[in-house]
Amino acid sequence: MFDDTPIREAHVDTIHELIPLIPETIPGSTLRTSPENLRWMLDRCLDEILTLPIDKIGRWVGFVQGVLALSGNLDVDEERNRSRERFHKAYTATGQEIPETIILK
Repeated sequence: MFDDTPIREAHVDTIHELIPLIPETIPGSTLRTSPENLRWMLDRCLDEILTLPIDKIGRWVGFVQGVLALSGNLDVDEERNRSRERFHKAYTATGQEIPETIILK
């Protein structure tokens, strides 16, 4: 097992960038996709960053990113470019290979 601290730290930085992107309202949102639930999910990740399973943190951050993208509050390419270097550094620090970048056309 490896020390996943660099990945957790990369998630913290990403979460801090996502929180201000959550609008007061999201038209058509449900209980799960509401701004309140998105904030709760990110706050819980921050509060329990050392104890939540790393895959759960990744799923929750990805869920929030998806809702924000579909609601027009986050540009997928901008988010990808903003977080790529951060996570590549974290992967390198944990001895993982950097995944290949896939460009959709």
